[in-house]
Amino acid sequence: AFMLTGAQEWYDYALHGRKEIYIPYNSYKLASTPDFDDIVKPGHINQDLVRYELHRVWVIEATLRPEFRHLSPRRFAYYDEDSWAGAIADMYDAQGKLWRHSQEFLINYYDVPMTDYWGTAHYDLLTGRYASITGWGPRDFAAGFEWYLATPQGLRKAGVR
Repeated sequence: AFMLTGAQEWYDYALHGRKEIYIPYNSYKLASTPDFDDIVKPGHINQDLVRYELHRVWVIEATLRPEFRHLSPRRFAYYDEDSWAGAIADMYDAQGKLWRHSQEFLINYYDVPMTDYWGTAHYDLLTGRYASITGWGPRDFAAGFEWYLATPQGLRKAGVR
């Protein structure tokens, strides 16, 4: 869900259909590694822990509207066809060159049941830096979800402008 970040009203969106690509999926070895230092390595996530599978994904393109300026005027996001979980995102710079690449490491939570990410990695391909800033831990599904938040009234009550 976090693959297309930023102000949504700045972009025009196009659904380009489905295609098959390799995405991070069922990385249970990653999810069973308790030590953060074993996961996050210099330059990239420890690839010995990540599993990639060929999946059908929906491809969504976001193109910056002419009245706005942004460092990334064009983006692509790839959503798993079965779960609609965001798996990969690519951001292009003003010269049309691939600038950033993001991955969400998806796993199936069979006891819930649902597919969600275990962690994320966001790579800046120009500088060689990357960030791993969300996830990396089990979800507390027992806490439940306040369904009223998914209604228009709940969003107005809990939302911030």
